[in-house]
Amino acid sequence: GRITKNAARAVKLPPEDSRDMRFLEPEEVAHLVTTIEEHYRPMVLTAAYVGLRWGELTGLAVENIDLNSHRVRVERQISEVHGQLVFGPPKTRAGIRTVTIPKSLSERIEPHLKTWAVQTSGLVFPGPKGGPLRAPSFRKVWRRACQRAGFDDGPLEGLVFHELRHTAAALAIAQGAHPMAIKERLGHASITTTLDRYGGLFPRLDETIAEGLDDVLRDSFTVDEVSPIETGDPPDLPRRS
Repeated sequence: GRITKNAARAVKLPPEDSRDMRFLEPEEVAHLVTTIEEHYRPMVLTAAYVGLRWGELTGLAVENIDLNSHRVRVERQISEVHGQLVFGPPKTRAGIRTVTIPKSLSERIEPHLKTWAVQTSGLVFPGPKGGPLRAPSFRKVWRRACQRAGFDDGPLEGLVFHELRHTAAALAIAQGAHPMAIKERLGHASITTTLDRYGGLFPRLDETIAEGLDDVLRDSFTVDEVSPIETGDPPDLPRRS
């Protein structure tokens, strides 16, 4: 208690995303889901296929999910302030968004919404006792599931829940999604953020552009329009003065 000034205050920590991103394959997501307790399976699938942030998932109200239209409306999130869970808007205006979810995911969420914990709390992804889900308690569940899945020995060692958000971006890009669609889906404030984080996953975009231009170029000419090059002496060109 004798140090009056924090010597580490001026030290700027690297952002969490500065480390190499990891993305799960669909089969790995499915395997992970089978190893985690049933209560948490819909949330893990939603994180991996929709890409909502932790606070957006745990703060999602039942009234903001429409399984008939397969849409989720993100309007708030849960954050922890001085040990207390507080509901508030997403961290940016872009975070307020409507996201379409896969139909098969809706089918898996539907029975989950009828559970006691959901109906008691009014939250889509509450804790098993009906209150808001806290990160420290879920972290234990997550670690056990990763161990059972065999992710603690190999390239997925130390997998964190946030990497499911990266997985959602990678899976959407693999379906041919445009960067702007990824931006809107993930709730990024700027397309720059999207490209900085996931630009390396768009290797086919430039090739697709070239292929499309190749078709345009070919279609712009016909055999009749292209005349053979005549041989002979070139025409006289004006001399430079």
